[in-house]
Amino acid sequence: MAEARDPFEETHRWSNKACLGYAILAADRIGLTEEQEHELLGTLQYVMDMNTIEKAEQTYLDY
Repeated sequence: MAEARDPFEETHRWSNKACLGYAILAADRIGLTEEQEHELLGTLQYVMDMNTIEKAEQTYLDY
């Protein structure tokens, strides 16, 4: 018998590219300059490389 899949998990799969896209959309919405957006995206990519998804999730939950 196949293991049941969690539809919530399937629709919320992790993607660094999607995360960066959300950051660009948010930066545009609040009016960051192009230079600020580049700094944000560079820092975000570094933070994603240096931390686990679990750590990021816990940081959000603790916020």
